[in-house]
Amino acid sequence: MIVIHYTEIDNFKKSLERFYSPLLLTDRADISGAGVVNVSAHFMIDTDGTIHQLMPIDYMARHIIGLNYSAIGIENVGGGNNKQNLTVEQLISNIKLINYLKKSLVLSNIL
Repeated sequence: MIVIHYTEIDNFKKSLERFYSPLLLTDRADISGAGVVNVSAHFMIDTDGTIHQLMPIDYMARHIIGLNYSAIGIENVGGGNNKQNLTVEQLISNIKLINYLKKSLVLSNIL
């Protein structure tokens, strides 16, 4: 399973900083009931379409409660204030990354 998210922050560096702490930040009361571990994702796509791999795909990321063991997470920078939702470059990169992951995971018998 591949799950696509957005960071709600219109800046790559600031979005990435949200993942640095190993413990969940105090402003995430909406998911604090699921534990104290901070959120994470396998990939982050910047507004210019640059794909950054944040962790190996065979590591479990915490990005979707209840499905973390079986899901690969992709975060897209932006989307929080309707100023800059998914850019055309991000859309293209999401399509390329998902197609690559589907092909790679099937070939490696992970799926």
